Amino acid sequence: MQAGLDAAASYVADGQALALKSGRPHYEVPDAVWDASNAVLRHALALGAEYDCAVQLHTEASEDLTEIAEWAEERGLASHRVVKHYAGGRLAGPTPSVMSDKDRLTEAAERAETVEEPFLMETDFVDDPDRPGAVLGPKTVPRRVRWLREEGREGAIETAHVETPAAVYDIDTRATLG
Repeated sequence: MQAGLDAAASYVADGQALALKSGRPHYEVPDAVWDASNAVLRHALALGAEYDCAVQLHTEASEDLTEIAEWAEERGLASHRVVKHYAGGRLAGPTPSVMSDKDRLTEAAERAETVEEPFLMETDFVDDPDRPGAVLGPKTVPRRVRWLREEGREGAIETAHVETPAAVYDIDTRATLG
């Protein structure tokens, strides 16, 4: 797994990718597997620091991943450049990539507006004909952006689609519009 991350990091080094993805089991495993998975995750964070890129996390559901954020900081990677995939509306530690259901988005939008917490939006779409509707479809994010606009949450939209991508991935999403 670490060699695979090393190979992925070469794409970051060449400018063909802007992040790495790692994680750990989100189900019961023996301690040895958990420890090995955490070693792989810490290696990904070290590579993120070395190659100055974000690291996306595929981990257990949690509202507190400060331990992983601390691991990132210890390795020289700013914790805001660590992104928790499939997050709820509240997360301590990494930047949450929030599933775009209304309840989670409402919480994330409120936190963005009151305590200026960053967040991203996602659907985690799975194109599997044997599992229709397993997760939110790819058109959900645009629909939820319209809904946030109707709710008067322009600041949250700016946070999720401009400010957070710039801080986490070092990209200018406005520049891609032209």
